[in-house]
Amino acid sequence: VPTKKLKKYEKEYQTMRESQLQQEDPMDRYKFVYL
Repeated sequence: VPTKKLKKYEKEYQTMRESQLQQEDPMDRYKFVYL
């Protein structure tokens, strides 16, 4: 897998994760970060 493609997926994953976390309860987010 080319690095460029990997970076793209990484960025998309990051964005996806952030939007998921923002939908969740702040305490869940807190726990998740320190899991």
